[in-house]
Amino acid sequence: MEIRLKPFLKGAASFVVPQLRTVHKLNELSALNPEFCYSIFLRHYSHVAPHLSNSVPVVVAELGPGSSLGVGLCALLCGARIYHALDFVDHTDATTNLRVFDALVEMFRKRRPVPGDDTTFPTPVSWDFPAGLVMADDDRIRALREDLVNKKNKFIRIAAPWTSCSVPRESVGWLWSHSVMEHADEIGQVWKCYATWLAHDGIMTHNIDYHCHGLTKHWNGHWSINDLFWKVIRGRRPYLLNRLPHSAQIALANSCGFEVISELIRVRPRGIPDSKLTPRFASSTTPRDRETGEAFVILRRGGLQTLLSRTSELTLAGVPAHSRIMREA
Repeated sequence: MEIRLKPFLKGAASFVVPQLRTVHKLNELSALNPEFCYSIFLRHYSHVAPHLSNSVPVVVAELGPGSSLGVGLCALLCGARIYHALDFVDHTDATTNLRVFDALVEMFRKRRPVPGDDTTFPTPVSWDFPAGLVMADDDRIRALREDLVNKKNKFIRIAAPWTSCSVPRESVGWLWSHSVMEHADEIGQVWKCYATWLAHDGIMTHNIDYHCHGLTKHWNGHWSINDLFWKVIRGRRPYLLNRLPHSAQIALANSCGFEVISELIRVRPRGIPDSKLTPRFASSTTPRDRETGEAFVILRRGGLQTLLSRTSELTLAGVPAHSRIMREA
């Protein structure tokens, strides 16, 4: 069977055992690690900086910060005044956030280059610390730390579940997510909310991971599982995977008025054969989808003509001209 036994049994047991209704994992490649947060922020920023006039906007937002607010704290340390942290479940705690914050302050003071290597996606435009990035002064750092301690929502505004948030319309200058968009069940609603929150000159960056997340033997084996078996695997967990391919994510973005202005794809050619796809995914995935392991996209609002041409491009060709491809064995 393509399905791995452990996640299948966990999903089945979660119907009767509340303690098994978990998805979130704690590991070193997560927001628990200040270096990881620093790396993810600088990787996203290195790609989006030219579209932000090389400065961090006043209001930023993140969907799915995870184990800490680390990536958003990076933005606050580099010029943002308000950070909206939006998640389905709040996985953070004050002690962790303070530990991560203090470590980030030291990394920014030393202007450390981007940590990590090419195994973390996306690869930054430059590994050097961005020349134009200016760190907050001591007064600002103290004020941010006090807001973390006292939870006055002056600079840091947490909403969990994210549907309870009150982000002002068209206020966010930069909105990002990292390995989150593949988990949201109500993904159409997510894209619609982005269209409500993002300023007219705002920019979004999303790193979307299309892997099976260890649920199956092949990286895209989750597209070989029928809906009944998938319901068992999902169990009563608050979220798992929405299984949407890349073309479907971009089509939703287009339908909400966004256009992709930059796209970096990590290709994974070795997956399940097409004959193993369920009828649903055989008809809804393109050849390009079946090789897309991860995608890093930068989006902005697009005009009607751009929206129509982009939708046609996706439907007929499947491969936009502006894409950059990273092949992986």
